[in-house]
Amino acid sequence: MEGTLALMIPIIAVSIPLVVVAGRFIVQPIVTAISRNADGRNTGQVVAPLAQRLEAAEDRIQELERSLERVVEEQAFERQLRTGRSGKALIE
Repeated sequence: MEGTLALMIPIIAVSIPLVVVAGRFIVQPIVTAISRNADGRNTGQVVAPLAQRLEAAEDRIQELERSLERVVEEQAFERQLRTGRSGKALIE
């Protein structure tokens, strides 16, 4: 028993650092690859809704620009009616 115990202590003392080193250099790259793969999938899921929101915002901006143009034209028309001038007189 004493001989077995004397043999087991150095084996355990050497195997513990080997397990730590193996975990560092073997397991870590595998975990990193899995996490990168998962991040790649999530990026696509996040970008699609953002692209839809951006497109909707662009549509709203274009609609507002058209509305603003109409308001400016209506104001110019009302101004012409009030002054009694024709469009040609305002341009010249």
